[in-house]
Amino acid sequence: MINFIMQRDETPLAVSGVDTGRLATVCIPGGTGTNCTFDKIYKEEFLEMKNLKKVLALVLAMSTVFGLSVSAGAAATDFNDYDEIGNKEAVEVMNALNVIGGNDKGEFNPDGYLTRAEMCKMVSYVMNGGKAPVLSTSATPTYTDIKGHWGEAYIEYATSMGIVGGVGGGKFAPDSTLTGTQAAKMMLTAMGYDATVFGFGGTGWDTNVNRYANEAGLYDELGSLQPNLPITRDDAAQLMYNAMQATMMKRSWTLNPATGEQTESYTPWLDNDTVEGGATQTVPHTLLADKYKGAIGYAYMSGYDYDSVKKEWTYDFTRSASFGGNAITNNAIGTSGTTLTTGDDYTALYGQRVKVIYNVKDSKVVYGVYP
Repeated sequence: MINFIMQRDETPLAVSGVDTGRLATVCIPGGTGTNCTFDKIYKEEFLEMKNLKKVLALVLAMSTVFGLSVSAGAAATDFNDYDEIGNKEAVEVMNALNVIGGNDKGEFNPDGYLTRAEMCKMVSYVMNGGKAPVLSTSATPTYTDIKGHWGEAYIEYATSMGIVGGVGGGKFAPDSTLTGTQAAKMMLTAMGYDATVFGFGGTGWDTNVNRYANEAGLYDELGSLQPNLPITRDDAAQLMYNAMQATMMKRSWTLNPATGEQTESYTPWLDNDTVEGGATQTVPHTLLADKYKGAIGYAYMSGYDYDSVKKEWTYDFTRSASFGGNAITNNAIGTSGTTLTTGDDYTALYGQRVKVIYNVKDSKVVYGVYP
């Protein structure tokens, strides 16, 4: 947990340069302070997604995502250069969530470098659950070099949320390449890390970003990444994919009525999930859950049916011991008897223990079913 105390109606103090005469106490993660601790953020094992074979592409409106054109219903596996993609699983999932796509030639261009404007658009889609946010631009832009740029509205949107900043001199450099550390900073702030509190600005900002990115699991499967260099589209997809599953940071306030002091705290955001039998388990609150109402659970596919009129498949899942396997008690799909409907054919997985990514509020929104 990271805390700092401030007088009522004061603005939060920066992590560095604290004036103790104003009764401000700042607790730095890994440091010491009054009643201040910080728990390392570990990526939950149950959210780790490996060996992804196929992804259901959502039906998309015509738009441009990731700086590339996306055709309605296009799946990552349909890219002409699919074999050249190194992080296939990540690209497939982020494509299904309508965050990235291919160009009008049907290519993903995995080795192409990501620009600052493209990343702003991708993050904007993440923050709006895969839908194009309703945005506008102002007569006087925040930065002097974005007026009329295709990404102007996305840049302003990301800036307003504290996710991104300029490069100095009032400029943003929208078409400049983005480094891995810069991409990680944007995703960490999207996850609730306050840039000021966690030291993502000023001297040493990159060291702090890389520290928290490693702890949160954003660099998983990116062992060869050099974060100070421009990041490719392929690696950016993996980094964002990791961020979708990582534990978000939760901000809270408490007030001391006697002194009027307010304490702002940042702690890993954990939820209690009820499982069968009434027991509960602690699960991380993620961007996937927060923005997409999404969940990842394991189950046995116990049945399926096809509606030839609606052209829909309905699948039944159980957590109970089935097909020679033990009952699934950890990180299992909702409840036994869960039924989901999708247009994608997963019948080859019947009788297997599978991983399901789905919308907990809508049984007809399935992001994928994987062995």
